[in-house]
Amino acid sequence: AAIVRTPADDDASRWRRAVLLGDVLLEAGDLEATAAWLGLQIPALPAGELRARARMTLAVTQWYRDGGQAASEVIARAVDDAAGDPSLLGQIHSRLAIFSESDTGKARDHAAEAVAEVRATGEPGPTGSIIVSPVAPGLFSATMNARGPVVGVAVQKAGGPATPLFECGELPNCWTLP
Repeated sequence: AAIVRTPADDDASRWRRAVLLGDVLLEAGDLEATAAWLGLQIPALPAGELRARARMTLAVTQWYRDGGQAASEVIARAVDDAAGDPSLLGQIHSRLAIFSESDTGKARDHAAEAVAEVRATGEPGPTGSIIVSPVAPGLFSATMNARGPVVGVAVQKAGGPATPLFECGELPNCWTLP
């Protein structure tokens, strides 16, 4: 209803509401509707932050439906749209790390890029708050407070200790959980 009631000459509000509706559909758990809606909206969105965010939401939808490879293909197209926005690039690379699933080398590379982008923000706020916690034997995630799931991954080498991509002391507002 909000999209229909948006004035025809207010493209920015209409695009923002279209992306928000995609987020709401995903939060409601309607993967089919999310994919269909964003599949129609993304081609109409101008390059930039909103299209990158729409692609992130569609990628998460694809991950739930079809796995990491399908999700990676969608979200990789968001990198150019996020150029110049380290917070958004960090979120994109954090998701690419997750979507890399069984390719730990690729996951580590994307996680390292996500951490580098978070560092580039220079902000101690939500984009720089990180919580490190174990997610599986030898695999650790770093959770960015309020703005995206994983921004770092450490992978355990055979028989060796896990090697983190960063130490919590290197970033503001970073806590390590047992």
